[in-house]
Amino acid sequence: MKVLVGFVLLLIQCGGMNPPSIHQGILDLSHSGLNSNSAIPLHGEWRFDWMELIDPGENSQTKDADVSGFLSPGENWKSQKFNGKELTGLGFATYRLKIRFHETDIGKNLAIRFRTTGGAAYKIFKDKEELIELGKLGTSRDTMTPTRLSSIVFFQPDHSETEITVQISNFYHNNGAFWYTPELGSREGILQLSKKKQTIDAASLGAILIISLYYLNIFLFRMENRTALYFSLFCLSISIYNMSVNEVLIYSIFPDLPYSLGYKILNIYCLGIPFYLSFLNSLFPSAFSYLTIRIFWTFYLISYLLILIIPVESISFIETPLMVLVLGSFLYAFWGLMNILKSMNRNTSLLILPNLIFIVSAINDVLSVYEFIPTPMILNYGLIALIFIESFVLSNHFSSAIRQSEDLSKKLISINENLEKTILDRTEELQVAKTTAEEENMWKDRFISLVSHDLKSPIASVLASNHWILESEKELSDSVKEKIKNNNSILFDALTMIKHLLNLSRFRTLVSLSEYSDFDLFEILEEVLIQFRYELENKNLKIETHLPEDVILTSDPIAVKEILRNIIMNAIKFSYPDSKILIQYTETDLKQVLEITDRGIGMSEEVQTTLFSEKTQIHSGTKGERGFGVGLKLSKELFSLLNGNLEVSSKKDHGSTFRLVFPSNRQTVLVFNKISSSKLFRELKQLGVLVIQANRLTSFERLMKSVYSSIYILHFQSNSEELVSICKMIHRDNLQSTLRILILGQTVGTDLQSFLDPKKFPNLEFHYFEEEDLVGILDFCVSELSS
Repeated sequence: MKVLVGFVLLLIQCGGMNPPSIHQGILDLSHSGLNSNSAIPLHGEWRFDWMELIDPGENSQTKDADVSGFLSPGENWKSQKFNGKELTGLGFATYRLKIRFHETDIGKNLAIRFRTTGGAAYKIFKDKEELIELGKLGTSRDTMTPTRLSSIVFFQPDHSETEITVQISNFYHNNGAFWYTPELGSREGILQLSKKKQTIDAASLGAILIISLYYLNIFLFRMENRTALYFSLFCLSISIYNMSVNEVLIYSIFPDLPYSLGYKILNIYCLGIPFYLSFLNSLFPSAFSYLTIRIFWTFYLISYLLILIIPVESISFIETPLMVLVLGSFLYAFWGLMNILKSMNRNTSLLILPNLIFIVSAINDVLSVYEFIPTPMILNYGLIALIFIESFVLSNHFSSAIRQSEDLSKKLISINENLEKTILDRTEELQVAKTTAEEENMWKDRFISLVSHDLKSPIASVLASNHWILESEKELSDSVKEKIKNNNSILFDALTMIKHLLNLSRFRTLVSLSEYSDFDLFEILEEVLIQFRYELENKNLKIETHLPEDVILTSDPIAVKEILRNIIMNAIKFSYPDSKILIQYTETDLKQVLEITDRGIGMSEEVQTTLFSEKTQIHSGTKGERGFGVGLKLSKELFSLLNGNLEVSSKKDHGSTFRLVFPSNRQTVLVFNKISSSKLFRELKQLGVLVIQANRLTSFERLMKSVYSSIYILHFQSNSEELVSICKMIHRDNLQSTLRILILGQTVGTDLQSFLDPKKFPNLEFHYFEEEDLVGILDFCVSELSS
């Protein structure tokens, strides 16, 4: 805080120096000579003639003396009144100043430094001698050319009194004025001052640009670090702004830069200031309101958009509101930082202090530009202080982070060593517990299996005997038959329960011992249906099958039989008497589907969502059959282990359909373009190989992404470019595998082989066969698929 107060007092002291004053158009230096190492600001009462371009040595030709008087540089024309008559911001005028020199200064090489014209045009005279013209002077917008150049004029006073005449025209800026106070001094002193300011501007510009690129690089490596991005963009925009003010370096780089473009570049601070506010909000989110920052952003973006769109001669009305907005932004930032300064630690205070210095310097420059205070421009110094002090603080943070990272690494190594020992101990304990649990579970399963097996045989025998009695004894009364049927129902439920207990006890064993093999689906289905002959007769149900004779599945036949048993039993249970159960089969390139459909009571959507879960409710069948609610859940889990998918669709009172979707586990051969002989396909199909054909390039590409094949048969039909395109697709999508490509054609000679250079397809093996060589093609396929 003391540093900040001292900085402000230094500014006041710099602004409080009392140079010789100009009174009623006269600067009297006759009592003391010029100091060769200092410059005198020519601020004060210059002779002012409105709407006249008076040549040196001439008097005003205006009959109305109300528009002449005295006016200081920096004072807007628009705010002036002469005897009640208010001036406008657009027009032209003449400023005149008489300088009385000390006798020692007569004949010396002197200079006056004119800062940027601010968008006007100047013509400068010493006595009757024209020294320079900045822009093109004119009495209308069409006859003048504005500029923002600055300049130094050199002259030698010939006698003790010299008159400096400055003619100014402005028709492009709504707030016309002799914007900045000139500075008078010796030639060496003014050149040294200008060189010093240019050096400072150039050095600060280079430093700020380097820092901008540095923080942008940090952001690119860690894009979640928005603080670095905001600070980088802020530095970049401020660099561009600094090139357009003070010594106006941008005109040194682009001498012919149009005034309108230079003016738009100058106002890039409309982006720099909100970037700085976002930077502060990112650093201290608790001190600044995100909503307030967004509001500032909105006003700045609207302002800059207007500056870019509206012609420069019509946009000057926005400068005063912009000045208020800029001051408000920096005062808000100052207020937020001061609120948190008291409660922060030393490192954070070091981070806040340069920001406060920068804010104070920015406010100073805004007020100095508009001649509210006579202090020097110090924004560059404040910005450099901000950058270097923050770099020091951030370096300290990085060092602390590295030390902390090293400490954490050491602790982590120690923890890992202890953790490895702990894991070994826990693993040994878990292994003992696992062995004990497996042994206990094995004995439990053996017990259940033994008891269930011992109960199953006598119950099945009693059930078969009762069934035989009902069929053979014709003289039994209806009441006796009814009692036997009731007993059969009870025995059937008990037998079903025993089957489920046996299934549950061997479920894990079945999963762990699953073995895939090719089997006939029709044979498996017949075995299952025979087991339900009594149940089907009891309800007078008919089974209607739509299966080809040669449907071969590749899966675990024991598991598939168990799944079919549960689903068919479920279909019988919930089917209405005298109805039918439909079993049908479909096959595509990617899957084999078996559907079992009943015409029973169906299920609501709510029941379907919980059908395979633990929440399944037990429902009675259409003839009061009871179940235990585990058959379908067991089937679902078992089928998923076989990489299959059990699906259900049902509608209440309209029956249910269970779909067993088997993956295609067979060996697959993809064929492009039809082959005239079907014998090859029949031979491969008898070997259990799935042959898939595609006649269009798009279809082949789709199949290639869906079905894995280690052999591709490509039928060459004189289109070598299409053949190469297919090989490129196969090569691109199977970089990790070695694939065999069989090229079939009536003439497969060197011409085609030149297109298929093996060096271009290192993972493809090309084999060439004539189309009629079916034996050779078949032998090759069998050999490769079996290996």
